[in-house]
Amino acid sequence: MSRFSALSAYTAEVLAFDFAGRAANAPLPLPVEPGAEALAKLAARTLGAFQRSGAARLVLLGVASGALAREAAHELPPGALCVCELDAALARGLRGAGRLEWWNEAGAAGFVADTSPWAVLALLE
Repeated sequence: MSRFSALSAYTAEVLAFDFAGRAANAPLPLPVEPGAEALAKLAARTLGAFQRSGAARLVLLGVASGALAREAAHELPPGALCVCELDAALARGLRGAGRLEWWNEAGAAGFVADTSPWAVLALLE
């Protein structure tokens, strides 16, 4: 069992739930992924700041396109990354588009999605 197993199970349940009839609506447009050069610069800045901080974990507030989380998950050791997202519809869309491949049952990176910032805060404690 990984550090993020409970978060993964919780988030899977949140993403499985949606209000009746909402699924019939047109899907949200997904954020465009940054180009390779822009992503490399953003990842280098983010990971550099994290390494200089001396912190044990990096928490990304918002998943955006999923690209930065993917890069960070590949570069950081297991258990060092946790991504928080308050837009469950966006998280569902990214998962459906295959952009959350870094989030899996192995739990190397944590992902918590909920529309309640208080729930996310409680889960991170």
